[in-house]
Amino acid sequence: MKKIILMLVVFILLFTIVGFFYAKENKVDNDQVEIKEIEKVVKQFLSDYFQGFETLQPNNGESNLTENNVNTYVFEMFKRKNIELYKEFDMKYAWFKLRPNFKEISVSNKQAQVEMSLDMSYQLTDVNTESGLYNNFYFDLKKKKDIWQIVHIDLDSDSFENYKEELRKESKRDSFDKITKEDIDAFHIKALKDIKKLKQQIEEERETQDEKMNETLKKIIMASYEMRRKENEVLKVKQYGGGYFVLMHYKGEGSSLGLYYLEKKADTDFEVKGSSTGEQARSMGFGVNRLVFGNDTILFCNLNDSTWIPENDTRKETNYTKMVFELENGQKVTEDVKNDKGYIVILNEKTNVKDVELFNGENEVVNSYKDIGSKLEEATFFEKP
Repeated sequence: MKKIILMLVVFILLFTIVGFFYAKENKVDNDQVEIKEIEKVVKQFLSDYFQGFETLQPNNGESNLTENNVNTYVFEMFKRKNIELYKEFDMKYAWFKLRPNFKEISVSNKQAQVEMSLDMSYQLTDVNTESGLYNNFYFDLKKKKDIWQIVHIDLDSDSFENYKEELRKESKRDSFDKITKEDIDAFHIKALKDIKKLKQQIEEERETQDEKMNETLKKIIMASYEMRRKENEVLKVKQYGGGYFVLMHYKGEGSSLGLYYLEKKADTDFEVKGSSTGEQARSMGFGVNRLVFGNDTILFCNLNDSTWIPENDTRKETNYTKMVFELENGQKVTEDVKNDKGYIVILNEKTNVKDVELFNGENEVVNSYKDIGSKLEEATFFEKP
């Protein structure tokens, strides 16, 4: 009898131990499933967040992954402010790649804390070099109706900390914890105004610098060629190699168009290496001159503020904003000519023009190559003796 009882006790203990280890193993498996889900949510949030700098759209889905509270709203408006900054300065990501490294994820009672680092590489459009970012992120998540949602975000970033501190000061709060959504909205409006002011200041400084540079180059050209006529204007300046191409228009009787190449010797010291002449824009408002310069092709001409409409013999304002050149190999090159009186396009190959279209601010075609008979003028470069 004792033997039977002993066997029953042993059986019960074995069953209990097996059940304990099964429950423990099952809990570990469940935790791993939860961690995978949490990692998926965080990865998707970061991908959506940075995609905003590729599309320049403020919300790409990450709001569905976050709880609507003050902390996540601060992070969202921080992003929106930076996207507006990118828009104002014509910047955006051409591509980006995220390499997240989850350092620690703790899960308990349908709550989770995530500590991770993010190594990111990206490239801006119209920039040939790759850039990178590295930040530590901290996320708090809660599980609601079987879905993990981000409820708190923080990161090691001077720009984010400065943003929060400026927000606190502007809101006149003694603690960041007392910030409201109304405070954030008011601060966002001010931040957007500050971005526009910054752009205006930079543009004014750039215009002043451009005017000084243009005047310097103009004086050097006139002195070099002993020009005495004052009726001339610098239409366009473009950097090339170790110097600049300068497009000048001589007005009045015997008006002409000249393209000069100046080599930089010091900060404000240039030497004229040579020049070329080109046909001026006539009744259609534009023209195309082609100069083969070494192994490169230079296209240039002045731009008029009106074009001829032959059907009713009237003139129409051009308001050109961009030119699109189609080359003989089918490649298309776009040149920004907004508010410009002339253009210089530098192509790093010997090539010819197949077609040209000129657009206004409404993205309407104002003129095309056929308007000037699909013909360009060949120019010759004469070295300065």
